[in-house]
Amino acid sequence: MLVGRAGVEAEILDGVTGQRLAAAVDRRAGTKTLRGGVSKWSDVQNAFDYWSEKLRTRLTELRQGA
Repeated sequence: MLVGRAGVEAEILDGVTGQRLAAAVDRRAGTKTLRGGVSKWSDVQNAFDYWSEKLRTRLTELRQGA
């Protein structure tokens, strides 16, 4: 069974000043279970879903001043 893997590096800059507002690095690997399908691309999709949810949550927190 295949195991997918994905990594991401992100940097968010202020559009006017160029100042770094946030930065992140993460790596995710799938498992050899059948959860999410049998394709290595299912593992990669799960990683991107995880990262997008984390980004959405963090941006919401920042907007609310958390």
